[in-house]
Amino acid sequence: MTQNKENNKIEFLLNHKLVTIFPVNFRPGITVLNYLREHHFLKGTKEGCAQGDCGACTVVLSEIDAKGGLSYKAVNSCLLLLPMLHGKHLITVEGLAQKDGAKTILHPVQLALLHKDGAQCGFCTPGMVMSLFASWQNGNLSDRAQIVESLSGNLCRCTGYQSIIDAAEELNSISQNQNESKNETQEDFFSKNEDFVFSELKRIANRKDSLKIESKNQTYFRPNNLPEALFLRMQFPEAVIVNGASDFVVDALRHDGNHNSILDISALPELDLFVEDHSCFLFGAGFHIEDLFRFSQLRLPAFANVLRYFGSRQVRNVATIGGSLASGSPIGDLAPFLMITDTEITLKNLENNRVISISEFFSQPRNKRIKSDELLAFIKIPKPKKNLHFFNHKLSKRDEMDISTLSMAASLELVDKKIKGVKIAFGGMAATPKFATNCALFLEGKQFSEEIFQQAGEKISEDFTPISDVRGSAEYRILAAKQLLMKWFTELLETLK
Repeated sequence: MTQNKENNKIEFLLNHKLVTIFPVNFRPGITVLNYLREHHFLKGTKEGCAQGDCGACTVVLSEIDAKGGLSYKAVNSCLLLLPMLHGKHLITVEGLAQKDGAKTILHPVQLALLHKDGAQCGFCTPGMVMSLFASWQNGNLSDRAQIVESLSGNLCRCTGYQSIIDAAEELNSISQNQNESKNETQEDFFSKNEDFVFSELKRIANRKDSLKIESKNQTYFRPNNLPEALFLRMQFPEAVIVNGASDFVVDALRHDGNHNSILDISALPELDLFVEDHSCFLFGAGFHIEDLFRFSQLRLPAFANVLRYFGSRQVRNVATIGGSLASGSPIGDLAPFLMITDTEITLKNLENNRVISISEFFSQPRNKRIKSDELLAFIKIPKPKKNLHFFNHKLSKRDEMDISTLSMAASLELVDKKIKGVKIAFGGMAATPKFATNCALFLEGKQFSEEIFQQAGEKISEDFTPISDVRGSAEYRILAAKQLLMKWFTELLETLK
């Protein structure tokens, strides 16, 4: 990568104002949360957990979408690296209300929370406001289910959620009536300024340069294309690869951010890819989990059952398929379903593509299958047969925003009530996601019945010797796995009825 005066410069909009940074006074690995509070003194963005669990630090990113318009995404600023703002519009809670002389005009979201008593101590309120603002801008507050999903990444310990949901429902009424009676509100302000925002983001995008930022003994690379990324991967094999960074930032916090070089592939257009043909769905490693969730709701509903509880919307808006898989977690939410669908992974270096099965990819802990000059590039999911019955379930201590204790995905065919083609995979039961081979073999060819599934459950102890940890004991995991098998039987029984 050739260094020039442009490619060490970060440009983005902050509350409609252009910000240009030559980051020489702080490490490029600084989070957006710390940058806002320490360098802009925008204290409305709160630090709660600094791990993406509470939503108090929620901000909104606006960027040019695939349709050529502006999209608005709620994200956790504690999980976002500062250079990732390049070419985007960052909106904080301070950017919503507008001044009209001495008068302050509140945004409809702020007014609704005020009218419905949606705040007490107020610490979590800015994050709630920003989550609702993103949904307001995108028109995603039409019913209670959408409202609850919008707020699933925001914790409130004192107000309770009903008054906040009431405020969101009031916003829905405003949205329905705004064409009949449109007041001079902040909604108009954002609409009237969209042309300015779009033109500035377009100008930055037209630079088409890669970023290389060196400061405070840390180097950050953000290549503009896949060949350059692969060259940097070969040149700097020790660099930490980030593709979304939602997991990386938490790990960096635990280790005092001691990473000398970061290779960020989150902005590669070649990896933000979805292609479909008659036999498969092909996703780039940079395809976001939120987009995968929306796709799966229509095309792979069994997958969507777990993706709905993958972190929160703020996390899913930045997390990617490739980033999640490459983290190599034994309890990753994606792995079991991808295993039972015979998904293939493409690993790429400058010279070759290497295609391996997802089960081979997970055959070693923490994905040692990725070589030091390779990047995880593509994920290919074969289209399932129409007569397959799927099951996909995640067990955790709470529904929203929690790590799996264990998860199970399974599929089979029923031909004249006889079980065929059984595949069962678990996460959280071993050092890697793993097939329940003995359990599946026992079911194969048997007549469908409750007794057969109960007997198959006893085979799980032959497939796994789980560990005990803070999320659950080994005994609990074995028992829960058996119960998930019976839950699958119950769902199959309902399907047959």
